[in-house]
Amino acid sequence: MYKKYQQQGKKAGWLKRYLSPLFSFIQNYIFRLGFLDGKEGLLIARTTARYTYLKYTYLKELNNQSPASLQN
Repeated sequence: MYKKYQQQGKKAGWLKRYLSPLFSFIQNYIFRLGFLDGKEGLLIARTTARYTYLKYTYLKELNNQSPASLQN
């Protein structure tokens, strides 16, 4: 998915990398009532937040690479 974001010209700045996972956790754990599922709800919310963090971290790495290395 992060390659799709790169092709769309999206950037992954500091705010996106660190605040998006936080909002993802809050959305899944609180607004989607994940806390009612106990440990499983917490695990899902944490996993989703971790995925969001990694997605934007990899996008940042892709954007930092030179254009010649992207063609390989």
